[in-house]
Amino acid sequence: MISILPWTDDASQLRERLRHEIWAGPGCVVVRGLPIDDLGPDKARTAYVATTELLGPVLPQTVSGVMMYSVRDEGIQLQRDYGQAGVRTSKTNAAFGFHTDSPSRLAGHTPDAIGLLVLQTAKSGGASVFVDGCGIYDAIEKERPDYLERLSRPFWVDRRAELPAGEDPILPVPVFSTSPQFRVRYLRLYIEKGQELAGEPLTV
Repeated sequence: MISILPWTDDASQLRERLRHEIWAGPGCVVVRGLPIDDLGPDKARTAYVATTELLGPVLPQTVSGVMMYSVRDEGIQLQRDYGQAGVRTSKTNAAFGFHTDSPSRLAGHTPDAIGLLVLQTAKSGGASVFVDGCGIYDAIEKERPDYLERLSRPFWVDRRAELPAGEDPILPVPVFSTSPQFRVRYLRLYIEKGQELAGEPLTV
């Protein structure tokens, strides 16, 4: 279920409604009505950043400190370019499987919330599908609880796309963690590449 909220310039009202829908409601909110055509791209981005700051500190998306990250095809090819700095699936025209959003520079840390600003829709493709991480955990616990033992232990995750200087290119990160609170961290490609770098390729 996705909640739909109308855009409002009343920051206090918008903050409370967003917080309620994200943390006490369905957890996924679409805000409609930001006058992008009137504002123009730059002012729309400013309004978007101001909105995200209502929820808490905004984390940089890249090693250089860029706060807003553009998701679009920039001619990067994963098979050819993977492993270089800045090479992320969201910079290609490749299909992207289910994953938790957040930059690889933050591997080991899961943001409390993520947001997307749509300035222009694609001519084709680009559809997004959202799933409930808690629901997936509950289904696995009910149907295949034996899987949770492995999914709750760390996998090696590749961070080379956005790697701070002096830090390890791979980090051990579990898919599910329940302490001190429930967290999901999953991107199959980064796990596969991380396990390969560690000399421990996945067997399935």
